[in-house]
Amino acid sequence: MMMLNMKRFFIAISLLLVLLIALVISFIALFDVNDYRDWASDQIKQSTGYDVRFQSIENHWLAEKRFSLIGVTLYQQQQRVMRIEKLDIEVDKLELWQRLLAIKSINISGVEVDKPLFGLATTTQTVSENDNVPPQNSVKLQKLAWQRLHINRLNISAVNGVIEHQGQRLMLEGGQLELQDLLVINNQQLQLVPVNADITLAFKHLQLQAPQQQLQIDNLQLSAQGDLLQRQAKLDITTSSIVTGLSAQQLITVDALQLGLQFNKNRLLLEHLNIDAFSGSLAMQADAVLDIKLLPKPSVSVQQVTLHSLLAHDMSIDIPTWLMPAEQQNISDEQQKNELLPLQVLLIKQLKLDNISVYSANSALPLQLKNLQLTLNDLYLIEQQRWINFPPDDAQAGSFSLAFERLGWQETLIEQLSIAGSLSDDDQGLLLLKQLLFEK
Repeated sequence: MMMLNMKRFFIAISLLLVLLIALVISFIALFDVNDYRDWASDQIKQSTGYDVRFQSIENHWLAEKRFSLIGVTLYQQQQRVMRIEKLDIEVDKLELWQRLLAIKSINISGVEVDKPLFGLATTTQTVSENDNVPPQNSVKLQKLAWQRLHINRLNISAVNGVIEHQGQRLMLEGGQLELQDLLVINNQQLQLVPVNADITLAFKHLQLQAPQQQLQIDNLQLSAQGDLLQRQAKLDITTSSIVTGLSAQQLITVDALQLGLQFNKNRLLLEHLNIDAFSGSLAMQADAVLDIKLLPKPSVSVQQVTLHSLLAHDMSIDIPTWLMPAEQQNISDEQQKNELLPLQVLLIKQLKLDNISVYSANSALPLQLKNLQLTLNDLYLIEQQRWINFPPDDAQAGSFSLAFERLGWQETLIEQLSIAGSLSDDDQGLLLLKQLLFEK
């Protein structure tokens, strides 16, 4: 009889547990989180000061560990600041006891920005003189509730907006941003500087207008990867057009820009720079050796820059007045000679200019140059943080060739000149060139 009663007791307990689990699953399955979206908005506003509203919430947690927010809108003083058509979050791992959260992906699509995204908090805290305000350092070291937060992929697409602020206007069309392997919180500390970076940025059109300048970029594609611990990074940029300049003055247009940079330890390599500008084209390769110090405070200085090649042809450059240097202060020749440059060494390995014309009507730089042909090889321009004299005091192994159809420089007018020689202080061609250009 005792055994029979024990058996019936365990059966009853088992049935009760099964019923309880079924009720919990049914509650979760039938639970409509949309009934509580107003409550969630109030909680966000009270804790962060941001007025966030949701149109609807889609819950796919049981099947896919995913949920979506539809029609997320951010307001400030009852005016819309930003709207997100859809925010989709897929979770890979969630451990509440260990405070660990791994997010597989966050997809944000259909973003419309109406106002600047700074200074948006609507709640303010009044601090009296007697309140104990913790110092800044203690705030920075404050531990967060979560042990670790990692986002495998963050994608923001279809970003559009027109923002006007203090006389400036920014318009963005078709923006897209993607971040990979993003560690947000580690050991209860917010990771302000990412150890690894994998970023892709693109937009169709960006236009910035300010009272004294304007910038327009079309079809930009940017990708960057980096490892802070290994001190390695790579950057690639392409654009179809860049237009910049001052209002009501001549604009500079650069088409078909391609830029590739690579950083390794203390060496920055310009893999390629190709642009179409001034009715011609330019291609360049260079590298720089940097001196990087982290202690006692971070600093970066340039030790040496080597221009491996610069090739330009068929350019007609009209120098706008806003590129002219401001009026020079009264600095004596001796002061200029003793002033140190922020660069130790500048070496030009190869420079070739073919059919280059330059015109400037500014009184600070009166220049007319037609059909320039110039070749330079192995020329040191800067040594020991100082410009090298022309011609150089010490013999250099380089060579040059120069030809042009017409040159008007200050009070000098030269036509049909062709000259070549070596970069040594006793080269007759170099001495003649110095006499023609710099000695009156």
